[in-house]
Amino acid sequence: MYRKTPKERYLDLLSNYPEVFNIVPMKDIASFLNVTPTYLSRIRRVLAKTKFSNPE
Repeated sequence: MYRKTPKERYLDLLSNYPEVFNIVPMKDIASFLNVTPTYLSRIRRVLAKTKFSNPE
């Protein structure tokens, strides 16, 4: 899992276990992904912008 980039790890977690984001605090998710909470916030912000700027 740690051979992937933090963004890839986040997307894998999101696709495999979407319900975990409603249960577990973001700081614990960041720790699991081996990133800081600040960096996790950046990943989420970039993905949110990408999602809304490229509608399918």
